[in-house]
Amino acid sequence: MCSSVVHSHFRLVSIALTPRESILLEKAHLFQKYQVTKNITGLATIFAEDSVTNIPIGTARAEGKKAVLDSFEQYFGTIKTTSQKIIGDIEINEGYLIYSKIIRAVNIKDCPVTFHVINWYHFNDDNMIQEFSAVFNLTNVKEQGSCRY
Repeated sequence: MCSSVVHSHFRLVSIALTPRESILLEKAHLFQKYQVTKNITGLATIFAEDSVTNIPIGTARAEGKKAVLDSFEQYFGTIKTTSQKIIGDIEINEGYLIYSKIIRAVNIKDCPVTFHVINWYHFNDDNMIQEFSAVFNLTNVKEQGSCRY
């Protein structure tokens, strides 16, 4: 099956989205929204009960919805404000979706931080996030370590 390519502003580039692809794209959009607003209740509506997250630079691996939500809550506790911008195309293929983004935040030490990240999702048959991975560019993480406010 062909994959669909969608621009960062959710504008179709190559082929028409299937109904399921539209749902998956909406779930990714909600994920972004719930991260920026630090909304654990919202995240709970899009993750499967047996979901898994792989975030090596942050909370590592979390298994099960409660552990996943706890890991996001822990992350939210480290930042005061955040904004995120998807850069490049969004790829959708079957139950998988991937894109790159830039996160700009101010952490609890009042240090501005910037992360270049690739988000990767696998959705189950109920269109819930079954697995989520985030890969960070470590150069940016090292640079923020020098903030001593």
